[in-house]
Amino acid sequence: LVSGTTIGAGMIALPITSGVSGFSPSILVLALCWLYLSITGFLFLEATLWLEKDVNIVTLARDTLGVFGKVISWFVYFFLLYALTTAYLAGLSSTFLSSVAQASGTQLPNWVGPLPFICLFGICIYLGTRAVDYINRALMIGLLITFVVIVAFLVLLYLLFLKI
Repeated sequence: LVSGTTIGAGMIALPITSGVSGFSPSILVLALCWLYLSITGFLFLEATLWLEKDVNIVTLARDTLGVFGKVISWFVYFFLLYALTTAYLAGLSSTFLSSVAQASGTQLPNWVGPLPFICLFGICIYLGTRAVDYINRALMIGLLITFVVIVAFLVLLYLLFLKI
């Protein structure tokens, strides 16, 4: 999950959107974000190692902040997942609608765009955690293979142009 989202849209979108302010301010803000995320990651690791085995965010909040922290943690975690699902469905549906319009010349209504992906995500949820884990592994292997092929292709292009 972490490697998939790290390589995903955020890594592409952050430099592009922050590049409007200039190179130096963008580098400074991205470095500060990295520092903040590293510190909070280490604090999360320390709290996780301090507690018993098999801890997740909700049990961590319950054991350190009590019932109120557990409720807040559930709400924030639910909101995060809802926002991620909404963002992915919005992005995928616009891509799907424009692809259908280009391929067939038919303009579908906007409400049709997210339907194929809702069905696909629903099937993944229905199959359960183990099936989703295997699907995620296959997609990550595909991501790794694609990355290696692109790097090899770029090295080959570089070597071809270097010889000229």
